[in-house]
Amino acid sequence: DNLLVAQLDGDPALEILTGSGYVIDGATHAIEWHYKDGFGNSRATGRFAGLQPQFVALSYRLTMFQSSPWSPLWDTDTFNSSGLAIADLDGDNIDEVIFIQQNTFPTGVQVFDVQMQQVRDQFEIPNAIRLAAADFDADGDIEIAASTDPDFYNTPAIAFQVIDGATGVNEHTMTVDAPGPYVIG
Repeated sequence: DNLLVAQLDGDPALEILTGSGYVIDGATHAIEWHYKDGFGNSRATGRFAGLQPQFVALSYRLTMFQSSPWSPLWDTDTFNSSGLAIADLDGDNIDEVIFIQQNTFPTGVQVFDVQMQQVRDQFEIPNAIRLAAADFDADGDIEIAASTDPDFYNTPAIAFQVIDGATGVNEHTMTVDAPGPYVIG
């Protein structure tokens, strides 16, 4: 369960969002809003092309929220999802929501288009448990990185994988028994 700390309204203080559905003012510690259904395990903010700041919450549903006034805008079933990342994969200045769909076999990383409100892409990353998205290699393209719960029944057991965010093509795989290279600092 992560906390989201972000600027979501017009005052200078940041807001703190909890999994139980509370929006807390960072300066006064007052509860600004409470969503009765809670926000779930993960929440993130991004550039979602709204007039007011927006954020998403992920659990068994993916829900888009707005601030000022606080309210849910839309939601969709995801069934059993975890791991949440936000990135603009297609270069349109609107972020996509990236999450792990755990009820598929093998486990898939899904790219959700917030404008169309539907899954746009799915990439296979078996046993993914955590993910992040960024231009890790500074080539101008967004990559998706996933740590995995190694499947020791398959050899070699994968511990970490990086894929191209637009195509799903594997860019790097690290196995559990990888000897290195290591950076020591």
